[in-house]
Amino acid sequence: MAASKNAKGLAVALAGLDPADRLLGAEINSIRSMRAYGYLDANEYVRFLVSDTENGRLTGQILKFYYRRHQNPYRFREVDIRVIEDLRDDDVGRFKNQGLRNLVRLIADTVRYFGVERVLINATGGYKAQISFAGMIGMALGLPVYYLFERFSQVIELPPQPVAWDLSLWLENTALFYELDEGLLTGDPGFVIDGRLTALVDRIEEDGRFLVLLSAAGQLFHTAFRFRFQRQ
Repeated sequence: MAASKNAKGLAVALAGLDPADRLLGAEINSIRSMRAYGYLDANEYVRFLVSDTENGRLTGQILKFYYRRHQNPYRFREVDIRVIEDLRDDDVGRFKNQGLRNLVRLIADTVRYFGVERVLINATGGYKAQISFAGMIGMALGLPVYYLFERFSQVIELPPQPVAWDLSLWLENTALFYELDEGLLTGDPGFVIDGRLTALVDRIEEDGRFLVLLSAAGQLFHTAFRFRFQRQ
């Protein structure tokens, strides 16, 4: 409750500043720029994906109060906050093995719900790895990705880059990808998979068990081809 009250009070204080003021932070600065330069021409809905930390949740609450204020000219009709589970800076294993995968899933769920034509990614803010990976997700799913560099006053659209992924690799291993998407596979150290999948899966040992799971890149690979397959 105290954190919520603090977030609301801080949002009120921030509302008195120019949205271009650097004191407001990258998220508010970048959204102002996107609206000012016509990249974002509607104020219907915004979804903030925040880290699985106390600071992440607090930042999400501040942004929610800020963008729901009726006096705010950049107000959104609906503001949604989603926590990216396991995306935290105190556990490198959880960050790598679950956090980045959950980032892919949350963006994919958003695209699935609204449709690819109605979604864009603002990759400003958050961990550096998260920003980079958000750009990869946008390229894979065909979404425009915007970013406000620290010394720039205007956001730019990140140029799309060709991704040479092999659809046949996904088709040949579809059952495995869906199984891994649901959780983990257990086996023995001799468990063999297609050698071309090396970068797409992680093999770890935990409490004496041998585990296979999708890597963050594997999660993106599976999500991207699943979307393309369903659309085509």
